[in-house]
Amino acid sequence: MNTRISLFAFFLLFLSLTACRDKDTVVHGKVVDKVTGEGLDSVLVEWYEFEHPDKITGQNAIYTDVDGAFQLSSEENNIAIFAITDKKISSPRVYMANFHGAGLPKIKKNKFNEVEIGLIPMEGVLKLTINNTSAKDTIYVAVFGPSIASQVPVSLGFYLKRPVEVLSMTSNTVTPIYMPSKEPVNIYWSLTPWTTASSIMMSPNNGSVEILQGDTTYFQIDI
Repeated sequence: MNTRISLFAFFLLFLSLTACRDKDTVVHGKVVDKVTGEGLDSVLVEWYEFEHPDKITGQNAIYTDVDGAFQLSSEENNIAIFAITDKKISSPRVYMANFHGAGLPKIKKNKFNEVEIGLIPMEGVLKLTINNTSAKDTIYVAVFGPSIASQVPVSLGFYLKRPVEVLSMTSNTVTPIYMPSKEPVNIYWSLTPWTTASSIMMSPNNGSVEILQGDTTYFQIDI
């Protein structure tokens, strides 16, 4: 009799654990170098839980392990990964952050999800020199590239979009910009501020350059 009760209790426990497991939303992920496929340790993965897009119920963060792996779970809610950054990464490389889960499949609620997140290494440096022969002391500069457009949608594709002080009849070098190598970028400049992203893209003053790998790429603006 006792044996029957014990077996029945074990069966009930098994059913309850199975039910909980089926109910949980689980994400088993890995963050890798998008070029080499190598797992990246100590990458910060930020995520939130939500009942529906307008009602966030929790926000959390976790670091990847030595192999680049991480695991998230929620008993009741949906999960969305919204930022992957390399704040503590031990690799000597610099990586572009991934925001709003760009390029990731939608995480299915109450399922076991496996995801691989590739971070783009920024192996190139762009250095801009501005020669200002105009009467104005401020030049408006923008740098557009496809990688940041896909990984950081809020950027609208711009690595740089700001006024730069360059006194009339002088030159100035803009702070170096790290970005992916072997990627063509478009550079725009103007004496007047732009009002929209599309107005930047239509600027008559523009040029393009391909970013060198592991080296500095120089571009000169004459205005």
